[in-house]
This record gives sequence, structure tokens and C-alpha cells, in this order.
Amino acid sequence: MIEAVANLFTRRDPGREAALGLARIISRHEMAGMSYDHGIVDDRRVNEEWHVALGVWLFPCDCSDRAEDVDMSCGVPAVTVDIRRQGFGVMTPVQLKNEYFLIAVPDEQADAWIFFRCRMRHNTKRPGNWYQLGIQVERTIDLEGSQRVAFREHIGRVEASSQ
Repeated sequence: MIEAVANLFTRRDPGREAALGLARIISRHEMAGMSYDHGIVDDRRVNEEWHVALGVWLFPCDCSDRAEDVDMSCGVPAVTVDIRRQGFGVMTPVQLKNEYFLIAVPDEQADAWIFFRCRMRHNTKRPGNWYQLGIQVERTIDLEGSQRVAFREHIGRVEASSQ
């Protein structure tokens, strides 16, 4: 609700905001892997892909779903294969049929999660019963307090059941 009201008064570009969020994640991992003898890159806004393994969560949703309508109890754990400014390459152990997802990406510096609304571009079967999804980021999402609680409870349940 707050997001809808705020959008009435601002001219935001959701795609640009999402790309900048991804660029911050990419920069953090690029800096961690950069050695001192390589120097500084003149232009950091390149469209290269970065092979970064991050544990993420995928929550299926519909095209018309608002952020508060996403069911936070049906998330699927996944691992990123690569990250680029347009989106993610993600591996999952189950085949997902939805076209749209809410993806939760860990922000290790803030000990929090960043949420993006994404659209699946491809779903390719890989050896070992894995599926690789190409996911294009459309915009960032701000969850309400009750959704954040539901998200934390869900990942807590999944982690407890896997031990």
C-alpha cells in the first residue's frame, strides 16, 4: 500500500532501480575478488556476467500480484550461477513453471535481504536433475513487516527440516 502511494508522487524507473541494486551486489563481489595488481577499472558499468554463487530464495507469483499478495510460505531455495546487470542465472533442484518470481538475495554487508521482482526468460534442464533459470530483474520490492516475518519463519522452517 505504501509503495502504491509513493509511486503516485514520484517518477521512478523500477527497471533502473533494480539494475542499480544488482550493480551494487556485483561491485561488492568484484571488489572482493580483485587483486591489487589489476588496478582500477575505468568504467564499472559493463554488461559482463560475474560467476558468483549466492544462496537465494525464489517465491512464485503472478504478473498482476502486488508485493503484499506474494505467498511467503512457498519459497524454493536456489543458488546463483552468474549475475549481470539485467538479472541472474539460478540453479534449482526442482522445475519451476511460473513466469514471475520474487527473488530474495542476501545483502551480507547489512545482514538483510534484498527483494527483486523477476521474470523467467528460460528454464533449462541440466545434468543431475537440476534446472537452470535465466531470470530478468524488473524492479526492487519492499516487503511489509508481516511479510518479512513470514519470510524469516519460512526459511527457518526449511533450514530446521534439512538438519
